[in-house]
Amino acid sequence: GKPGFFTGSQPFYEVVPETTLLKPYSGELHNDRVYHGGNATLFQELTALLGDEILYVGDHIYTDIIRSKG
Repeated sequence: GKPGFFTGSQPFYEVVPETTLLKPYSGELHNDRVYHGGNATLFQELTALLGDEILYVGDHIYTDIIRSKG
């Protein structure tokens, strides 16, 4: 989802447990649920966290961490 997570406006989807379904989600995020998609601006609004307080990890964890240190 990178760079779209940082530049886009896609919504969050909630992963429906024990299925392969995603359902559109709005509202506050919950620690006991799994979400897919979304965007940085909305994430910051929903969590009150800002830029350097957020670690984005995609499907290439090594590259994501190295880039965040640069």
